[in-house]
Amino acid sequence: MAKKTIAAPTKDRTGFLGATDIAAILGLSPWRTPWEVWAEKTKRIEPAEAGEAAEAGTMLEPVVLRMAEQTLGPIRPGGTASIPGTPIQCHPDGITQDDQPVEAKTSGILGPIYGQWGEPETDQIPEYYLVQAHVQIAAMRAQQCWVPALLGGLGLRLYTVPQHALLEEEIIERACRWWEEHVVQDRPPEQTTPPPLEVLRRLRRQPGKVITLDRTDLIQAYEAASLAAKEAEERKKLAQAALIAAMEDAEEALLPDGRRVVHRKQFRKGYTVPDGYSMFFRILKS
Repeated sequence: MAKKTIAAPTKDRTGFLGATDIAAILGLSPWRTPWEVWAEKTKRIEPAEAGEAAEAGTMLEPVVLRMAEQTLGPIRPGGTASIPGTPIQCHPDGITQDDQPVEAKTSGILGPIYGQWGEPETDQIPEYYLVQAHVQIAAMRAQQCWVPALLGGLGLRLYTVPQHALLEEEIIERACRWWEEHVVQDRPPEQTTPPPLEVLRRLRRQPGKVITLDRTDLIQAYEAASLAAKEAEERKKLAQAALIAAMEDAEEALLPDGRRVVHRKQFRKGYTVPDGYSMFFRILKS
C-alpha cells in the first residue's frame, strides 16, 4: 500500500496532507477544523503561529526522544515519509533502528493534560494522536508506531500503536477523497458556524478590494450583539462598583462559600509594544 521514502522535511506544507492535517479533516482535532485545513492548503489564510504549549512541545521533543532511547535504543532523526500516488507526507519525530516511527508528545506542561491517556505500553492515547500514528505506520510501512509522551504530573509514558491495515487503508482513502473534493476542486468543507475569529484574522486580504454586501441580516445581528454586549458591560461595571463600595476600606472580603473578593493595588511592569499590524474592523457611516 505504501512505499517508504525518507527525505528532509519541507517548510511549505500547502502541497500535501500531513498526519496532523488528516486527524483534523476527520474532525478529531480540538484545535483545527476541516475548513481551516482547506483554507491553509489553498493559501487563503496565513500559517498559524505556534502557541506556548506547541512551542514547549517542540523544545521538549529532543528530551522526550532521548528519554525514550533508554527503552527503544538509538533513535535517529525523522525525515519525510510519503505514500506514492497520494497527497500524504508524514514527518516522524524519530525512527528506531528497526525503522519504526516515533511520535514524541507532551501534554499538561503549560496547562491541563489533553485527552485520555491509558496504561503505558498500550495504544490508549487520544484519537487525534492515534490517527497520526496510523498514518505514520502506513507511510513508513511499519509494524508499529512508538509514542513516548511526557505528561504533566505523570512523567514519561511509552505507548505503542500496532499496525491495523484495514483502518489505515480507510484513513488514507478518506484523506485522498477529501483532498480531491476540497483542495483539487477548490470547494470549502461544509460547516454549520463561521470559522473562529482568530482563524479569519489570518485570511489573506486583497489590498484595495471593495465588494457590495447585501446582507442586512448580518449587519443587524452584529449591531444587536454589540448593543447587548455594551449594555452587559455597563451592568457589570455597576455591579462591580456596588461590590467595591460594600467593602468600604477593606482590601479583601470573605464570602460565605469560602471565596474571597480582593481589591488592592497591584504593580505592573511597563513594557513597549513592538511595531506591527492588527486587523481593523468597524461599521462606518457613508
